[in-house]
Amino acid sequence: MRLGIISNPVSQHNHRFPPTHWRLARLLKKMDDSVRTSDKREIPGALKMLLFDREINVLGVNGGDGTIHAVVNSLNRMAEKGELAGRDLPAMLFMNGGTYNMAARALGTKDDPVGCVKKFLRMFGDKPDHAVPFRELKILKIEFEGESNSDYGMIFGTEVIANALELCDSLGSGYLGLLRLLFQGSAGYFLKSGFYRDNIWRLMPAHGISVDGETLENCAGVVATTVDLMLLKGFIKSATVSRKNPGFAAKAVMTTDIPDIIRLIPSLMLEKDAREIRTFQSAAVLRSGGRFTLDGEIYENKGPFKVSISPFRYRVVDMRR
Repeated sequence: MRLGIISNPVSQHNHRFPPTHWRLARLLKKMDDSVRTSDKREIPGALKMLLFDREINVLGVNGGDGTIHAVVNSLNRMAEKGELAGRDLPAMLFMNGGTYNMAARALGTKDDPVGCVKKFLRMFGDKPDHAVPFRELKILKIEFEGESNSDYGMIFGTEVIANALELCDSLGSGYLGLLRLLFQGSAGYFLKSGFYRDNIWRLMPAHGISVDGETLENCAGVVATTVDLMLLKGFIKSATVSRKNPGFAAKAVMTTDIPDIIRLIPSLMLEKDAREIRTFQSAAVLRSGGRFTLDGEIYENKGPFKVSISPFRYRVVDMRR
């Protein structure tokens, strides 16, 4: 087993603690096994160096959901173009180097990046690759109508989800912004505040949504995911994904009434049943249009798109074992 690391120095944790990259590099067999990529355009070159020059077989991603998203997309495109020279996609270790870190927490990563790597090396550093507890991870594929290129990710949200996430980020980074959004949104509705009046449009769904061929009437938005959704640093689970199901999990808010949507927020966050929440345990295809979010990244309106399961599969270290 040989671990290599890609670090994003501008993700939240790494920006707050700049020495993180160098501390990680000193833990590895060679400091060159850790690479900083300040721009996503640097990721393909870093991957080729780690995979072919350094010959790593486990890739650590020191960043948040957006960094993992960029790395997965780069690897998938390399595989599509035949640039992996017949090699399998590398196994991966997700770290809590970003803002929400939902993907990492879904795989049991509780420590900061340095603590995560120390634990991994202590448990598996002298063991062969097959002794490491990996979990197969499915990836979503987003295909745009009339385009040949696809995008890949783990956590998808339709337009209303993208609007809410964008507003959350404007109120403060990470969970501070989320808490402010929940408070100002709920209080604003009852008080009809300026905040409520200025942002009410964000809850207006503009595009039709269908799941597995069924049009979802009166649907505000849908979240689709291939990993458990973990909020508030893993203390709250908002959605559970069964590993046995071949598709992706999805939750649809089946109302466009603003008071109902606000009332449903606790149920959505705490994975509670409600009449207006429809759960899909294993969906195959979701279709919609407009803006959307994928692993925390906002995608602007490019017209109709399809969400399905990608043929790519990743082995990801499960730190819960």
